Amino acid sequence: MNSATLSFPSSSLLQAIEQRDDLNIPFLHGFLTALSAGPTTKQEVWMAELGFDFNATPPAIIREIQDWQKHLASCCYHDAPLDIPCQFSLGDEDLSDWCEGFMEVVFLQEEQWFKDESLMAELTLPMVLGADLDDDPQIRSLRKNRKIAEPMLADIPELVKEIYLHFHPA
Repeated sequence: MNSATLSFPSSSLLQAIEQRDDLNIPFLHGFLTALSAGPTTKQEVWMAELGFDFNATPPAIIREIQDWQKHLASCCYHDAPLDIPCQFSLGDEDLSDWCEGFMEVVFLQEEQWFKDESLMAELTLPMVLGADLDDDPQIRSLRKNRKIAEPMLADIPELVKEIYLHFHPA
């Protein structure tokens, strides 16, 4: 599969995702981006977390998801654009879904992600803001202040690179 195809999922993958109430392209992209940037996770674990059963899901769909994850890992490695499918502004549903997908992986492997708790808290804060998953009063206060929150959200692509370098040092 070439990189152009991977940037825009096939109609088969789009159809498989549209049949699910709990998954969409921005969420899947965020999820796969976190897998690519973060610590190594067994494929069986993350595919199960996404709800794809190897026995019930068509092999072509499984392969495309795997190829997309490999493509995003390659983008991280080569410092290439990730083509994040959203606008980096509060209220953008696609951004919220992307951040939720990203944070899903962080929570899946919280112990590995937060070995350096202060660094990871800093690097993932914009994703927490974008996902709007935290009821912490300080997080709520940040979300209400667009002058602070919007630039933080705009930094997400660079933060993904920093996360990648943290977990995959040269």
